[in-house]
Amino acid sequence: MALGALAFGGCSDSDKAAMKYTVQSRSMEPTIRVGQNVMVVPYSSKPKEGDIVLIKHPDYAEPVIHRLALIDGAMIQTKGDANKLYDRPLPASSIIGQAFPL
Repeated sequence: MALGALAFGGCSDSDKAAMKYTVQSRSMEPTIRVGQNVMVVPYSSKPKEGDIVLIKHPDYAEPVIHRLALIDGAMIQTKGDANKLYDRPLPASSIIGQAFPL
């Protein structure tokens, strides 16, 4: 089961600052629903616990959208709002950007 599988909505080569995705999983419900679009932007400041982030997760082919649950130095832990369990710890460098529901 994919945790927060996304379909890339596309952006032009000249627009690398923002990416639009369509959510394909229920892991972030009720905050973000299946089929809902999100805009992902690179961080201009430090990520904060509670942010919704797009991460590159080594267990999944597609990026994952989850809430940033814990920041511990160079490591992070995320969790889908609808999931009972937290994801395994990952390097903070796994964060692609902050996600905003559209």
